[in-house]
Amino acid sequence: MKGQLWTPEETERLRALVALGMSPLEVAAEFPAYSRNAILGRADRCGFRFYSRSTGGTVNKVKAARLKKAPAPKRHKITAEERQELIATTVIDSAVTLDELNDKICNFPVTDDVPFKFCGKEKQRGRYCEAHWAISHQSVKLARL
Repeated sequence: MKGQLWTPEETERLRALVALGMSPLEVAAEFPAYSRNAILGRADRCGFRFYSRSTGGTVNKVKAARLKKAPAPKRHKITAEERQELIATTVIDSAVTLDELNDKICNFPVTDDVPFKFCGKEKQRGRYCEAHWAISHQSVKLARL
């Protein structure tokens, strides 16, 4: 901490830059003697707001548009019968042992007996193939069936 006091001229300049809508980082570039946190603290103590708290502020509209989230992807709903069928076909088709697992294939467990067997199909989503991703992301109620 530098312990440097703000002069009235610097405080007035800070107020003007905040009023122009500059970000704290941009204002910090204008005041090389002060850190960004010192500028944020001074602005807060003086009641200057970098971003308008009202919903009508221009900065808030721009920020809101930038932060708008894309709609969440819809989950593929499967029935209990489809779930059992997917598990059964995986065991028949391409099951691999623990030693054969790698980072390119689905590692959904398909057997409970030793040696454990895993799906072995190509990964599509995260750690699983498309079918096993759908199984693993079902509701708790459906998973118990």
